Amino acid sequence: MKATSQKQQIILLLLEGWTDPITAFKHAGTIKLSTRVGELREHFNILHREKVTKSKFGKRVRYFEYKIVKDKNVKKALEFYKLN
Repeated sequence: MKATSQKQQIILLLLEGWTDPITAFKHAGTIKLSTRVGELREHFNILHREKVTKSKFGKRVRYFEYKIVKDKNVKKALEFYKLN
């Protein structure tokens, strides 16, 4: 599958497994992963989980990770985004 658009790149990342905002920035160039996930929810079943960690300054930091559930609708959605 060759990804040409940012959405296509994000779809492929989410199919590989849990993806966080830093990974999405490195691989797809987006700083708004949650926005892109919201747009993709129309076609994909996307799970999210909250992660909590501490910053280098000792402050509590929250962020979300996302992944696509590989169910019966994935094939149709991949065809819609021309990733078949």
